[in-house]
Amino acid sequence: MLGLFAAGPAQAQSSDSTLRALAVEVSTDGVNFTRVGIDPEFSPAKLHFESAVQASAGHTHVRLTGTVNHGGATLRVGKIVGGRRSLTPVASGSPSGAIALADGANQIL
Repeated sequence: MLGLFAAGPAQAQSSDSTLRALAVEVSTDGVNFTRVGIDPEFSPAKLHFESAVQASAGHTHVRLTGTVNHGGATLRVGKIVGGRRSLTPVASGSPSGAIALADGANQIL
């Protein structure tokens, strides 16, 4: 399951945590990425998305590009590891760093 979290103060505080756009990309080497689809199709009203990433295809990393709806919102991207969130700030409209995928289901925030 893929989801993004956008909230918190930047230059001006924002209570708008919606996204205007979301893109998901996968990689076999953590350097070269290819865009993949998400389900359901992106809509600012949705909070959770899924993307099938085939381990058999050698996919080892994912990265997300989210665009916040309000310029004062802060975008953080990461994943849950061992029940703990590990989130890194990302500039709106810019790709996150490569997030390593573990075998099985991965919950990316």
